[in-house]
Amino acid sequence: MAFGAVLIPLIGIVFLISWLVSGHTLAMSAIISVVTTLVIYVIFSIWLGLPVQ
Repeated sequence: MAFGAVLIPLIGIVFLISWLVSGHTLAMSAIISVVTTLVIYVIFSIWLGLPVQ
């Protein structure tokens, strides 16, 4: 449930911003959204120990 509550909508928002606003290709937008979400997960959940739910 942790991924569904915060991280999956975050992937979608970052993807749309990257694709529609920045003008990246679909593949590049997908890569950017996954990498950005993983970095956010690492910072908040692993490094700071906060629950990402």
